[in-house]
Amino acid sequence: MIPQAWRRGWRAWIPAAIWSALIFVLSSIPGSAFPALPGWWNADKFVHTGIYAVLGALCWFGARGTLPHGRGAIPQVIVAALITTLYGITDEAHQAFTPLRTPDPFDVVADAVGGLLGAIACVVIVSRKRAK
Repeated sequence: MIPQAWRRGWRAWIPAAIWSALIFVLSSIPGSAFPALPGWWNADKFVHTGIYAVLGALCWFGARGTLPHGRGAIPQVIVAALITTLYGITDEAHQAFTPLRTPDPFDVVADAVGGLLGAIACVVIVSRKRAK
């Protein structure tokens, strides 16, 4: 029998798993199927940052639900940022096998920054709600 705390903890990771699956599906689409991003040079880095900010926030939610309470937000942010960065690395490796897509280490940097920003944003939002 699985303890109640573990079941509740694993449920906290379901949104991150679903978002990760969506990222995997998007990474499986050949590069020619995506429209060109107008304007900025390397605008795709902003897209990566935004998508992975959501993943970072969802990983923070999972870490918050499973890590021991009382240690503060820093371990939760670190876990969320690490998981997001590792997933970004695997996503870029996956793109090596997708037609007309290539792995880009700068995408991993954008993914890592997005994951960290998403987790930090959650901490800020929660701390502001508690302060009220």
